[in-house]
Amino acid sequence: MYKTCLSKWKVISNFRKILLDLLTKIEAGIDFPDEAGDIIDYKVTAEIINNDIILPLKNLVLHYDNAHFLRDGIKLAIIGAPNVGKSSLMNQLIEQERSIVTSIPGTTRDFVEDCLNLNGVPFVITDTAGIHDSSDPVEIIGIQKTLEKIEEANIILLVKDISTPHKLENSVLKKSIIDNCKEKKIITVYNKIDIINPSDNGKSKNNKSSNSRTKDGNTKDSEIGIKLNYLTKDKYAVAISALSGQGILNLKKKIVSICLGDNGLDNLKDAQSSILPNLRHKILIEQAISAADTAYQGFNCELSLELIAIDISESLQLLNDVSGISSQPDILDSIFKNFCIGK
Repeated sequence: MYKTCLSKWKVISNFRKILLDLLTKIEAGIDFPDEAGDIIDYKVTAEIINNDIILPLKNLVLHYDNAHFLRDGIKLAIIGAPNVGKSSLMNQLIEQERSIVTSIPGTTRDFVEDCLNLNGVPFVITDTAGIHDSSDPVEIIGIQKTLEKIEEANIILLVKDISTPHKLENSVLKKSIIDNCKEKKIITVYNKIDIINPSDNGKSKNNKSSNSRTKDGNTKDSEIGIKLNYLTKDKYAVAISALSGQGILNLKKKIVSICLGDNGLDNLKDAQSSILPNLRHKILIEQAISAADTAYQGFNCELSLELIAIDISESLQLLNDVSGISSQPDILDSIFKNFCIGK
């Protein structure tokens, strides 16, 4: 713990020094233009802020997030309409009968949570109640909890029944995805491919004719074939059978790949030495990044130094808060130390 605190103080101190030097030059240029001269190069200073402040601070935040994942697990939520196979998928992923599975839609009315380890990466996986239009007060509560789990999740497994025609898909589910899954990583899982006979090119096992139609006139087998063809091109989609286990290994690989990216596990392991010990520090760093980014944009747009100085001063103060420094830096004293003012 002592080493972490010392490391944090040293790293943040370096950022503070860079910002203090910049602020000193800016204030000198504002208050003593004759003595200080034209010491601020807008383009060069913008690059310094971006390369030496913003990008390294963003890396600190990333390390915090990754360390958080290692401690608490990446949150994975299984969502979808009723009776698409969410609970069966949950059981397949954790390799035990954790969720109750029946052929009755709406069996899962409350979320079921368990732990999952994929290639050394911990996940917390949640099976949720099916999202649909319901007047049942118990189901409504379950659906509300599902929406809460979506909000908490880092990645979403959206389960669909591959045999369901597109026009008949759940409109309530679609709206929930649009409203609650913004900026979420979503893997679309097409379930029940066990009803497809691969040798028949997408024909259903239960239908002799490849032209079997649904109630709304769609050619069911033809649409399934289109979906399967789509799956081969979309890296965020996978076909499985939660009944037989077909495609589950591929899904697990896709989850790890999409969550972590190339060399993601190595990045997570590096994050164990994260120097940001708590959420408060992370929030302060994010605010400091925002203020520094505003200053960066100011230099790029060649705004007045008076305006830019406000943002740099704010970023510096936020880093002081991270280090536990309450006193304001004496900019005037720094100016007299670094410039020949009044000599």
